[in-house]
Amino acid sequence: METIFTKKLQPNNPTQPYVNLTASNMKAYEVGTKNITPSWTATLNAGSYTYGPATGVVASAWTVVNNTTSETSTVSAGSFA
Repeated sequence: METIFTKKLQPNNPTQPYVNLTASNMKAYEVGTKNITPSWTATLNAGSYTYGPATGVVASAWTVVNNTTSETSTVSAGSFA
């Protein structure tokens, strides 16, 4: 009898975790242009379930690579020389 009057809730469209990257000064420049400082800010969206607790996703490390100069950084916001 209980199952007749009980609504079953099914999760729909959970949000997957993702990283949002905002960058500035990252575009094509004329050869010889100087004093360009590419910078970035990365933020983690932990995602969500339709029903239930928080996902528990936490960023434990960051790695950002400048493919042009092979510079690397381990912070979520910064700039390259």
